[in-house]
Amino acid sequence: MRKFVINIIIYLSSITLLLSCSLLAIVIINDQKQIKSNNKNSIFLWGDSQAHQAINIEELSKSTKREIISSAEHGNGVYDLMTFSYHVPRESQVILQISKPAQIRRLSRDRNASGLNWSSIKILSDNNYKKSDIFRIIIRNLFQNTRSNNYSGLHPYHEEIKFDSLEYNLISETYSRVPDYIFDKQAIIITAIDNLLQKNCEILMIELPYHPILKEIETNSVLGKITDSFKETLCERFHINSIDTVKILSEKNIFYDLTHFNKIGNKIITDYLSMKIRTLESTDFIVFE
Repeated sequence: MRKFVINIIIYLSSITLLLSCSLLAIVIINDQKQIKSNNKNSIFLWGDSQAHQAINIEELSKSTKREIISSAEHGNGVYDLMTFSYHVPRESQVILQISKPAQIRRLSRDRNASGLNWSSIKILSDNNYKKSDIFRIIIRNLFQNTRSNNYSGLHPYHEEIKFDSLEYNLISETYSRVPDYIFDKQAIIITAIDNLLQKNCEILMIELPYHPILKEIETNSVLGKITDSFKETLCERFHINSIDTVKILSEKNIFYDLTHFNKIGNKIITDYLSMKIRTLESTDFIVFE
């Protein structure tokens, strides 16, 4: 009986050691991994669903004659951004969405699925993420790989937007209060940009708008003022002299729903970025309105 118990203990200890070594190997590999690119002249894109629907990857690639590697995904949050900043190769050009949804979205609704990256986990821990939140991110990413794509979403054109009252009420409720994590998320965004700049990347930061229906909600809220002032913080921190404000003019409806462009808006954004990225030399900031 004693021998049997000893064998069980040895077996369980071996399994535990094997799992620990596997986890350590995953962490080391993911920390050192870079986003795959077939071309040293590639442009790397990060954003959430707004960028995914607003930028036509194929058309941008054709007009710039460069490969576009997109990590824009629905629900991307600051963990995904931090991991992206570690995986982008040195001296790359980056189009980086400064996402208002990623700043204000509840932590539980962030995608947080860019592969396990211990350096990113540490940044979250340093910025007041709870152990329970970090544990969920670790579990979710154990078998996730860093992924990128060469495609984008393209919503069809309609004369009127697809109005969702539940989405409207959710956004209205979100802007009615200031979440306790907003400044932590903004600090992580700054750290990610710092990380890219330390790798000598050229960064074109962009902010994409909501539908005008939401303008009053955003403008009259304290949370809206906080996300607005964050733009000024970024300019001061990264020595950007002025923000390039681009007013989108179109006789046709450019929105699919309250937060995403349709194919008309998509073409306007893509064409402007195609022109802007050709003259990018350091760090710049475009705010579309």
